[in-house]
Amino acid sequence: FVVTALTAWAAAGLALLLASLCTSRRQVLTLGNFFVLVLSAIGGSMVPRFLMPGWLQDIGWATPNTWALEAYDGVVRIGRPLEAIWLALAILFAAGFVGWLGARLAARRFEQL
Repeated sequence: FVVTALTAWAAAGLALLLASLCTSRRQVLTLGNFFVLVLSAIGGSMVPRFLMPGWLQDIGWATPNTWALEAYDGVVRIGRPLEAIWLALAILFAAGFVGWLGARLAARRFEQL
């Protein structure tokens, strides 16, 4: 439950950030699809990361997809306690918070117009 909640939090925060930076619905849809596909491919959601070259695996650690997959893998397949995946959970929380904060700051530009 915790992993799912924090994954949803990260996705929502980053989606809010993207939506607040765009100026039209079409722009949100186009950029949203682009970023989802790129982050999913690099993060290991489309192709297992162990099949990727080393440099691409290293870049994958910058995506929330990788951290979500690592957290789910740690809990479901390996059966680790939450203490063993605290770093993945913290990064997912941070991604959501940074996305939310960025969205809030970007939305302020419209409040002052």
